[in-house]
Amino acid sequence: MAKKILIGNYKGGVGKTTSVINIGAILSSNAKVLLIDLDPQSSLSEICIPKHRDEDIEQISSLDVVNYLKYGKYFLNDAYKFYLDMEKAGVPNIQYTIQPIKLSDKLHIIPNSLYYYVNNPINNIGLDDLSMIMGDIQQYLFVLPNILHSIDCENQYDFVIFDTPPSSNIITQSAFLLSDYLLVPTIMDDISIKGVEHYSHKVKSIYNRYCRDNKASEYFISVFGDEIKFIGLFETMRRGNNCQIENAFRTQIRTNNNMHLFDTIIKDISDVVYDTLSISSILNPMLNVGEGVGRDDCKRGYKELCEEIIKYL
Repeated sequence: MAKKILIGNYKGGVGKTTSVINIGAILSSNAKVLLIDLDPQSSLSEICIPKHRDEDIEQISSLDVVNYLKYGKYFLNDAYKFYLDMEKAGVPNIQYTIQPIKLSDKLHIIPNSLYYYVNNPINNIGLDDLSMIMGDIQQYLFVLPNILHSIDCENQYDFVIFDTPPSSNIITQSAFLLSDYLLVPTIMDDISIKGVEHYSHKVKSIYNRYCRDNKASEYFISVFGDEIKFIGLFETMRRGNNCQIENAFRTQIRTNNNMHLFDTIIKDISDVVYDTLSISSILNPMLNVGEGVGRDDCKRGYKELCEEIIKYL
């Protein structure tokens, strides 16, 4: 059974995508990992794809892109309408075909694109556009489970890691419901720590809305399973060595907050995300660590963080 991990935060600029890439790459040294980019900014996809394919994300086959889920000749917005039409007609088992892209033998990705065109470039449609079209209609929550089912995710992968946007649209909510574990990267300041609490409460409220306080709660539970478990937050983007303020916040969290804080601290090395995605470091993330003690420390930090995380899964 695939363990599904959601890495998210409503605050941007906390190293969320960097963490998804590094954690995924390190876990893939001993397990098969699927990354899923649900963020309309497509940062995860933009970073991963050009490193491993000749074409840019704009040129990737539509069958490789989350926001082109094909049923026959239908694009995603058509597919959703088709799904609803077939539901009304009583036609079951609608399938969406999608093929994850291989970054290595054990690390795959389902990307999305800012630049996916429906019919022509004037009608550019990304995940943010799609989420607005879908609104809060509950049927659309079941598209993401259909995607994973169509690729036999439970048997094909050991881990699925969702990179999510700092928002709560219908696509993100589906990932909240599907995931087994929640990890939150954060920097150490007052606003960020309060934001983590708010985020974890929001994720819980989504589960309650559909799986507890809903007339169809039993059906939602049968599809999405148990409530996501918040296993902890981890500090990212630590700068410098004189960090009394950050350490004070760490002490405050452990003393006053009902949240687990991982021991590992990830240092702020902005280009470590790109170094990690070299071919050799995907195959063995700790071999090709680049130059400089800072980069080495950052990558060793993610390795140590993964060792901590595994104990909670």
